[in-house]
Amino acid sequence: MYSIAVLGGGYAGVKLTKGLLDYSKNSSVKYKVVLIDRNDFQCLLPSLPAAISNRLEKIIIKYEEAFGGYSNFEFVKGEIDWVNFSSKTVVLADGREVKYDHAVLCFGVQPTDFGIDGVRQYSIMFWNEKDLEKYMSKLKMFIEQNKSPKIVIVGAGPVGVEVASETYHYLRSKKIIPNITIIEAKDRCLPTLPANFAKSIEDYLTKRSINLVYNSAVCKVDDKKAYTSDNKEIDYDILLWCSGVSANRILKQMEDKAGIKFERGPQGRLIVDEFLRVKNFKDVWAVGDTAVPENQNTTPIPLAQFAIQMAEVASFNIPRSLEGKELQKLHLSFKGIVVQMSKYSAGAMLKFPFEITIPPSIFGVFLRKFVDYNYIFSIGAKPHRYPL
Repeated sequence: MYSIAVLGGGYAGVKLTKGLLDYSKNSSVKYKVVLIDRNDFQCLLPSLPAAISNRLEKIIIKYEEAFGGYSNFEFVKGEIDWVNFSSKTVVLADGREVKYDHAVLCFGVQPTDFGIDGVRQYSIMFWNEKDLEKYMSKLKMFIEQNKSPKIVIVGAGPVGVEVASETYHYLRSKKIIPNITIIEAKDRCLPTLPANFAKSIEDYLTKRSINLVYNSAVCKVDDKKAYTSDNKEIDYDILLWCSGVSANRILKQMEDKAGIKFERGPQGRLIVDEFLRVKNFKDVWAVGDTAVPENQNTTPIPLAQFAIQMAEVASFNIPRSLEGKELQKLHLSFKGIVVQMSKYSAGAMLKFPFEITIPPSIFGVFLRKFVDYNYIFSIGAKPHRYPL
């Protein structure tokens, strides 16, 4: 029986695992799917900001609940150290080894501080469920003292504006007057999205007295202030870093230990061919934010929808390669985005034959829930609140 090792359990890894398991039911070859991750659950990162104001938000998917019913599924909990491509072995930090015939790298990306002094020491990088808890703990400390903290958020992308808005509504619910500033190096919020959609989000924020500082790049941070390239000094009590990503550090670690060199693309992500195989590796694949497909016109930004699309193609191609059959080429398509501002309001930009912009409203929330639960139901999972 062949073994397919899925390294990482984000949107790409989970969707890939489900696709591979479903394909195996009718495959002419026998294989098992081994999912390896340091957690036994996936955190739905796009829903992380919503959990600030709504602690009932369900953001956790348990792997065993989703896939435990498959006889050819195995979950290995552990920190991945490196991959020995010569012996086809995944080496874990505790020394355990997992053999594979095909390996799929699904490590995603990680936040980057751009080498800016003080960022990692003094800010919260709002990136996972642990960061959420750290942030909520700080907010609650000020609320218990009936004080309004000065909150500075660096980055006006989707995460930055969602965190700002959800924090505003959370503090208002606690009868605290919010004091929130977003610093953005570009000239508007949501700089990677269409300007008319960004304007609707900006209007929502400014109506709630959230301060937006544009054309201002943070160049230094200490324990009390963020310093910008245009000589601003912005005081804070809580600093959140929601700006920029880079390739997961494990890729460099793997290169060093395996004595290899991956072909890298923008942000240090792995270049893959049109079938999602890592360049120069016939039995190693990469999907999601880890990968940059060479046959696309533009580099896909780190979005769950692109990770899911890649996983769907890879879950077809990997077993087809074992069967000796023709593979499917990847064709990514941007379907739009939903930016949730509160429990009752979200803005959306949808891509049909033409572009549709929906200003923040309850209709946008319904769209967001549809997107979230479409994914959850597609993997046969049950969502849970965090902490578990």
